[in-house]
Amino acid sequence: MPAVRLLRKVGLMQSERLLIFLLNCLKSSWVLVRIHAYDLLTKFPDDHPQLSDPGFVEMLVQTGLDFSQSPKAMISEGSALLLKLVFSKCLKSSKFESPLAFLNFILKTLETRLKTF
Repeated sequence: MPAVRLLRKVGLMQSERLLIFLLNCLKSSWVLVRIHAYDLLTKFPDDHPQLSDPGFVEMLVQTGLDFSQSPKAMISEGSALLLKLVFSKCLKSSKFESPLAFLNFILKTLETRLKTF
C-alpha cells in the first residue's frame, strides 16, 4: 500500500490522533471506510505507544465488547474488526496470557450473551 509509505515518511504512523481517528472509523456506516481503516491500523508499528499500553488495549477490548451489543450491523462489524485488531496487534500488551486465552474469553462472552437472549 503506497499510502502507508507516505504516512511513515511524514511520521503519522506514530500519531495518536491518526490512531484514534482510524479507530473511530471502525464504526462508520460505510463498509469501505471500515475496511480501509482496519487495514491501515494493522500497518501501525508494533511498538506504537497506545497499542502497547495495557490500559489502552483493555479499553479497546471493552469497546469492542460494547460495540458487539449494538443492533446496528455496521457497529457490530466494527466490533469484530476492533477485536480482530486486538488479537492480531495488541495481544502481547493485554491481560491475556495467550491467544487461546483471548479466544476463550470471547467465546465465554458470546455464550453468556446467547443464554441471555
